[in-house]
Amino acid sequence: MRPVRLDVTPVHPVHPPESPFLRLPEPITTLDARWVVLTPERALEAFLGPEWRALLTPEQVAQVAAAEWVMLGVTPQGYENMARSLADILRWVEESQWQLQQCHDRMASP
Repeated sequence: MRPVRLDVTPVHPVHPPESPFLRLPEPITTLDARWVVLTPERALEAFLGPEWRALLTPEQVAQVAAAEWVMLGVTPQGYENMARSLADILRWVEESQWQLQQCHDRMASP
């Protein structure tokens, strides 16, 4: 058997680039907002009182019953709470998008 000669060249291991440390976005904080769905009948009752049907003609009552819309009723504090919660959700989305962009840019750069 003939001896075999092996040439060995030292190789330095290649380490992946360090990924940037990115904190997760702060959690979303939502606030309580009480609201009510107002159908045409409930809206008229809220604005005109429980005897609203007596104030309208039968044709008008039929038109109200046939209406296909609703309104959401909310207190001023509930509206403020909804606005603050929505702002916090948007903040979270923007922070997440920024972090994703940072990771994408880091991976794309050589």
